Amino acid sequence: LASGGALVSPFPFGEKPEPYNFPIRNEIVAGISKGTLVTEAAEKSGTLITAGLALDFNREVFALPGEIGKATSIGTNSLIRDGQAKLILGTTDILSEYEMADILTLPVNITDTPKFGDPLEASIYELIKFEPLDISSLGDKTGIDISMIACKLSMMEVHGIVEMNIDGSYSIK
Repeated sequence: LASGGALVSPFPFGEKPEPYNFPIRNEIVAGISKGTLVTEAAEKSGTLITAGLALDFNREVFALPGEIGKATSIGTNSLIRDGQAKLILGTTDILSEYEMADILTLPVNITDTPKFGDPLEASIYELIKFEPLDISSLGDKTGIDISMIACKLSMMEVHGIVEMNIDGSYSIK
């Protein structure tokens, strides 16, 4: 906020986050976003509510396929199966949708060990430095919500720091 950002909320300043308010908050997120990426969603989850809101707003919904039979993949895989979400396998798929794939060819200065201003990005980097891990494993190891992990991984992938492997795990590029 101090550097020119914005806070958008239908709730008064200082109101505590309550689970029943998440769909209201997510309606704003779905409405102002160009697209929504679903990385994991159970059969009945808030994530599917948000994906539905994005569709209601005529926004793109993208989904990363998950393990067949895994409870947290049923909703995600159903979105793909039902044609409600575009299957993605990496950042390039989303960037191509918005005609931004050339951003991945921009030169990036990366030292042997990048310096991170964000402690979560630094933690992710350290965890996948020696072994590829998927989003769920990173969430388990960090205790951070997988949607936040997915967001950070996407940014790290755009910056050429990490790459998604064919099995959905991430490793250092």
